[in-house]
Amino acid sequence: MSAPRHLWSGDWERDSALWAEELSGPRTPVQATQARTDEPTVPPQRTPRRPRVAVRWPPRMAMLLVLAALLTAGVAWGASAVLGAGESPPVNSVQSASAPWLGAQLESLPTGGVAIETVAPGSPAEQAGLEPGDVINEIDHRPIAGLSDIYAAIAGRYAGDAVEIQVGRGSTIYTARAILASRPTPHP
Repeated sequence: MSAPRHLWSGDWERDSALWAEELSGPRTPVQATQARTDEPTVPPQRTPRRPRVAVRWPPRMAMLLVLAALLTAGVAWGASAVLGAGESPPVNSVQSASAPWLGAQLESLPTGGVAIETVAPGSPAEQAGLEPGDVINEIDHRPIAGLSDIYAAIAGRYAGDAVEIQVGRGSTIYTARAILASRPTPHP
């Protein structure tokens, strides 16, 4: 086949006639032989494909690959543990070791307010006389409506700072003085 031409490049009538003749003629060698003879042609036979064989790893090779992957993962974990060991705890975190610790597990009440759920033995909360079931109303004359108010009242304080906590126990309201401590480190 020749390259296509534009209508303005030469004799377009002659080129169109050649194109029409070329397109109407036989296109494949099989069609060309059928056009010349009346004998039916036999299509060419395909060679059969070889069946695919799954690659089977020898058991020792598979075991070596698994061990290499586990060893690589272990080295990466160990390196991250060693490199991450020097990090300091976040400054704004209430759970960090440098944050003041009261030693009471608190629970928000559905009606508003915060109740003491448990008191850690030897904690500042226990030394101040706080008990499970007490409802915290104020800390240093700041009203407490939820857990965020307690975190805000203690934020900026340090271990050794004293806070006044107004609690309600039954129908009695009293004020306790607690000296905040630093969070104890957990022992393995």
